[in-house]
Amino acid sequence: MSWIRNASLVLASTAIAVVLAEMILMVLPGKAKGTADTHIARQITNLPLHDFARHFCSGPLSRYMPEQISGWREWPNSSYFELRNDQANFFEHNDLGFRGSYEILNGRSGVVVLGDSYTRGDLADETETMPSFLSRWSTSHQFFNFGTSGHGTLQHAATYSEIKSRVEHDAVIVIFYIPNDLQDNVKFDDWLEAGRPNPKEDEENSPIEDEESSFVELRRTTRIILEKFEVGRLVLTAYRTTRAPGMADWSSAPTDREIQLLDESMDALTRQLDDKQLFIITIPGRPEFESNRNWER
Repeated sequence: MSWIRNASLVLASTAIAVVLAEMILMVLPGKAKGTADTHIARQITNLPLHDFARHFCSGPLSRYMPEQISGWREWPNSSYFELRNDQANFFEHNDLGFRGSYEILNGRSGVVVLGDSYTRGDLADETETMPSFLSRWSTSHQFFNFGTSGHGTLQHAATYSEIKSRVEHDAVIVIFYIPNDLQDNVKFDDWLEAGRPNPKEDEENSPIEDEESSFVELRRTTRIILEKFEVGRLVLTAYRTTRAPGMADWSSAPTDREIQLLDESMDALTRQLDDKQLFIITIPGRPEFESNRNWER
């Protein structure tokens, strides 16, 4: 039948095109544009990847753990190398699922630092995070890193409610990033209202699910197979780029709901402080934040 012949021709042509593309990408200097960040770093370190960008050393072969209070965080006692931007950084998490120690050393005063990826230190080694720099600069205080990527200020307050009695400290710093943390608050509030706290989407926009789920295993297996080929890595990069949230929404002024949730989160955090000091750091800085809140993201 003609449709079978046509279908066969299409499949054969596609296969030949893919093979040719693979051969071309293999000989191009620097490999395929957009895949070099993972591919070159992996070549340098000679580490197998368990997902798009990580080699896991301990803990499950996934980055995030569903968590009932703040939605998600890194798996406690987990560690991995992350191979991105032509570099390899090592991430190790304590028994609470955060970077670094939270034990007081040398009689210092403890300071809890809450925030998102800026605080946690994505793309940074442990010695390069903001809490780590502050601890080295100060002779009287030790700064504890309680940052989680993707969290907004509602989750900062929720995280503090969970860890405040477990960490010796005299002050709290909350760092939030104006362009997207308020949008993260809306997403988190929606998830709570929906009664499902909360699927955290990783770099491939894949929600956390039961690790035994056949869908999760199929997705992981497919990603591993694609990672073995230049064309596959190009497809993965294109998929991640098209699915990633754009910055178009960041250029607008915050909505009334975003301002309301920001106020609620700061009120919730303040009520928990007792006699401890609270410091707020915003990125961009305070002039933008304090100008009647009519700033653009």
